[in-house]
Parts: sequence; structure tokens; C-alpha cells
Amino acid sequence: MEYNLDFDIGAIFIWLFMIYSIYYKKGLRKTSNRIFMAIVVTGFVSAVSDTIGSWGNIYIFENGYSFLDIWNYLFLISHNVMPYLFVMYIIFLMGINYKINNTIFLVISLPMISSVLLLVTNPFTHLVYYFGKHNEYTHASMIQLLYFNAFLYVFIAMLLIMRFKNAISIEKVRPFIVFIIISVLPIIVQIFYPTILLELFFQSLGILGIMISIENEDELINSITHIYNRYGLLNDADMAIKTENYSVILTVKIPNTSYYNTTFGIRQMNGILRQIAKWLDLLDQNMNCYDCENGHFALMTYKHSLEEVKVIADQIKERFNEEWSYHNIQIGFPAQLCIIDISNKNATIEQLMMIIDAPFETTSSETEFIESYEFGDFHREMMIEKIIKDALKNKSFQVWYQPIWNRECNGIHSAEALIRLKDEQLGYISPDEFIPIAEKNGSIIKIGEYVFEEVCRLYTENKLYELGIEFIEVNLSVVQCMNKKLGESFSRILEKYNLDASHINLEITESAAASNQRTLIDSVVELNNLGFTFSLDDYGTGYSNFSYMLGMPFSIIKLDRSILWSAMNPKTGMQDENAMMFLESTMHMMRRMNYKIVVEGVETIEQKKVLEEFRCDYIQGFYFSKPVPEDIFIDYVKQANAAI
Repeated sequence: MEYNLDFDIGAIFIWLFMIYSIYYKKGLRKTSNRIFMAIVVTGFVSAVSDTIGSWGNIYIFENGYSFLDIWNYLFLISHNVMPYLFVMYIIFLMGINYKINNTIFLVISLPMISSVLLLVTNPFTHLVYYFGKHNEYTHASMIQLLYFNAFLYVFIAMLLIMRFKNAISIEKVRPFIVFIIISVLPIIVQIFYPTILLELFFQSLGILGIMISIENEDELINSITHIYNRYGLLNDADMAIKTENYSVILTVKIPNTSYYNTTFGIRQMNGILRQIAKWLDLLDQNMNCYDCENGHFALMTYKHSLEEVKVIADQIKERFNEEWSYHNIQIGFPAQLCIIDISNKNATIEQLMMIIDAPFETTSSETEFIESYEFGDFHREMMIEKIIKDALKNKSFQVWYQPIWNRECNGIHSAEALIRLKDEQLGYISPDEFIPIAEKNGSIIKIGEYVFEEVCRLYTENKLYELGIEFIEVNLSVVQCMNKKLGESFSRILEKYNLDASHINLEITESAAASNQRTLIDSVVELNNLGFTFSLDDYGTGYSNFSYMLGMPFSIIKLDRSILWSAMNPKTGMQDENAMMFLESTMHMMRRMNYKIVVEGVETIEQKKVLEEFRCDYIQGFYFSKPVPEDIFIDYVKQANAAI
């Protein structure tokens, strides 16, 4: 039988191209990469031996049986080992090899072992193939077992891909499916056209597709340090989390890299970073090294225990106590080391990257360990930032209202608007926590606009003036006071709801007034010209300064609850004579200066009676009502002011 060898010859060149590409790019960093190289070499051997063996079968008398047996056996062994290597490649690529014990590995290997044993013993048994009466190459009965074992590995490969499909992206699943399909279809074709050797050619195309789409690690390598980049870490860590695989990450951070870049130059610093990366990469063959940028490195292992990783961390600590040299420059700098166990089922890739990216700067001149829990505050802050962003997008912030009682009319004449934030995962988040975060990232501007608009909407839609509510108090943050477009924004919203500015009283804290006086005065003057009134909030918390009190148009002074509680403890009822005198004299002074007075934190009837005796204008606190949603607030006002 004369075979068409054109496709086999084409396969040989494709395998050679892949061997050269892998060797040239030094793409043998991981075990999965080395197994892939074994697949490529095995494919090359299979194509060469099939080509020579098929050619020899045509000219059997000239070549002899021994010559043919060598190449036929080499082809059959390499060809039947390849499906097994493919399954091993998938196992190691997905990082699930550490979840498979030796017994399972042995069971997976049994079909391959049985195929090799059949081939090794074939010269004596002739159960796989033999040369017939007319010296033609003939398959024997056990050749079917080789096909069965090959298809069994194809089935195992498909099973693994489907079982752990979430561990890799659809872009990486597709090449595997394509490879399996184009490896099986040519076998069917060759059944009907046995002289056309298509199988190895299509296998080489399938493996080439895998090399280009999966094994091509150019996008995973940092161009400066030549190790895996942060995208590579994202891939590997995400796969470990999704497959619930045991893994530990050791982070190595060099603080203040921007300082070193400025001091020594970027080129010199890049040279030092390359040295550090190379040293870390060669430190342990069972750990993959990643450059996460900004002087942050990570070492990831599936094999080492936490104690073993600590030993490696000690080695790193010792090395960083020495200097690094590049050309004529010697630099010594500290590093921060942190060990993170990401095998926890609750771990997420977002949490991991938050810890790795955290700019945990050190004031120490020595290399030190940082426990992962120390990054908890940073992690929570990042989570809250995202929650704030989502709340603004979905308008899921809530504005609650705390009524303020008027002594003269004995009713509710105003209320303070208070922002509330609740998340399904974190639950209720206090304004004391999320407001500073919003101020830091600038989102407080949008939050302030949201609260202001909600207050205007409520006041207009429910005709609060007719219910006895003269105005609503809205807090201004430090950052809002620095916003030059604040007046323009508020005016636009007032116009939208056809509301007069006199129905909004803007609260400014003492801390805001004390730290941004010039900017604050400019903002207050502009807003005051628009018709807004102002309150000084939290008076008595330690920032009191009469110079800015007198220089700005405050109409209301809000005494912090600490002043009242020092005078009268709401829980015990105990009174402090000196604190009581301070409370009374402060209120007397404020009245003489023509300020209206609000006292916060009133919780008992006794406190209310004392404040009435001191002729307090407005009272705010739990005695009347806690902050409540707008519908409850409306009902409360209607009931409280019904008799007025």
C-alpha cells in the first residue's frame, strides 16, 4: 500500500516551528510549560517516525523488518503517549495536580502503561501488529485497545475541562475543544481513506493553536524584569481560588520606589529591579515569581506549607539586609514581606489584589514582616469605595430625617437630613466611616448633591412648609466647602424644584471652619447671597474659635451633645454643677449674640426641662425621635404639629 506522506511532512515542519518558538522564548517556566514541550517533542517524534515507517512499509524488501520495527514502534509509542501527556498538561495547567494523590495519578496512568507494555511485548506476541503473508503491515486484534485508551484520555480531558471550566476563560477552553475535535475527525477520515495520513497534521495544527492562545506568555511577562506580571498573577490566583486549590502567596514590597526612581534614575532603578526579580525567580523552583509593579513582587506556591514559606521569607529578609548593586551604584533599602493564605474558601481575587497593591509604606529602615490582617482596614476601605460608587450609580443612598423641636411653638419646626448607607455584605455603614472615604476620593461632591436634591424633592412634594417645617438642615463637608461650583449646583437644583433657598439651612462643622477658613468664607458668602442660612455644627468639640464665628453669617449654633451629657448624664441622671454652669453660660452668651441655639443629644425629659429653663430655642435628640426614613418623618410631623 502506498501512502500519501505530504501531510506527515507538513506536520514535521509545524512541530519543528513550535520547538524552536518555545526554546527561543524560554517558555519553560512552569511544569505545565514543560509538559507542553514534551507534547510538542513527542508529536515531532511521532511525525518523523510515521513518515519514515510509512515510507519503509512501501519498500519493505529493501529496508528489512528490523528497520521497519524501529520506526513503527517509535511511532506507536509516541503516538499513544501523547493523549496521556495532554491530560497531564490540562491537570497542571489548571493547577489541580496538588489536589490529586498518587493513587489517582497511577489510575490515570494505567491506560498509557498498558499501551506501552503491549507495544514493548509485541515482537514476541504480535498482538498489536505484524507483517502478513505478503509482507504487508497488518493490525492485530489488540490495536483496538490502543485506540480505546486514546479515546479514554480524550474523554478524561473533556471531563476535566468541563469540571473546571470556571477556572479558565472561554478563550482558553475553546482551543482545547478545537484540538480534540480536529484530532478525532481525521481518524474517521483515515478509516475510509487509509492512504491519506491526516491525523498527525491536524494534531500539530491543534497543538499550534494551543501554543498561540494559551502557551503564548508574551502578555504575561513584564517587559522590564522579565518575570510574570500582575496579569499572570491574576490568572494563576484566580484559577487557584476557583479550583479551591491550596496556595500561598508571599509578597515582597519595596516602599517608596518613586523616591528611588527620582534619586537614582529610572534606568538604574529598573536594573536593580531586574536583579531582584531574577534572584526571587531563582529562589525556589516550586514558586512562581510575579512583578506586580511599583516595586511590589509576589511569590506563589501550591506545594509549600505556611511554615516552609516562612523559611523562604527569612531568606528574603536576610538578602534584603544586604545591598543590591547595578553598574557602579549600590543601593540598600528595606522590604516588607507578607504571607497570604488564599486557600480560604471565602478568599476573592479582589481581596488578594487589594492586599498586594496596598501602598503600605514603612518608616523602618529594616526589612520587616507585615501580617495580612494589618491590611484589613485598607481592604474594607476599598470595599466601601466600591459600595459608594454603586450607591451613587443605583441611587441607593437613603436620606433620613431627625426632627428638631421648637420651644416657642412647642412643635417640630425643622429637621436635620442625614445620609444612610447599607450594603448586603457589610450591613449598615456609619457616616463616620464612609464620609471620610468619600471626601478622600472626591465622591462626596456627588453625595452632597444627591442629599441636597433629595431634601428639595421631599420639601416640595410633601409641602413641608404647610406642615410647619420652616427649613431642613443639610450638612456640608470640608470638601464640599472647597468646591467652587457648589453655589451653581445648588441653584440649579433649587430651580428644578421651584424652592426658595431660605428653606435650606446649611450646617458647617467646626472642624471644616477651622481648617479651611479662606475657602470656606468665599463659599459661605456666595451661598449666603443666594439666600441660604447657616448653622455652626458640633460647637464645643475642641475647634471653637470666635474669630471665624463672628466673621461668617451663622444664624444657628448647634451645641454638641457632649456639653449636655457632661452636665446631665442621660443614663444615670447625675448632674455636674460646673458643667451645668458652663452649659447655661454658653447658651446665655449665644443668645446675647443673637444666635439661635440647638442642643443635640437630648434623650430624657429631665434634660428637656433643664434646657427649657435655660430658654433653649431648639432641641434635637432621641427624646423626640431618632433619625427616620422620610415616610415615617412625614407621619411624625403631622402628628406632632396637629395641635399647633
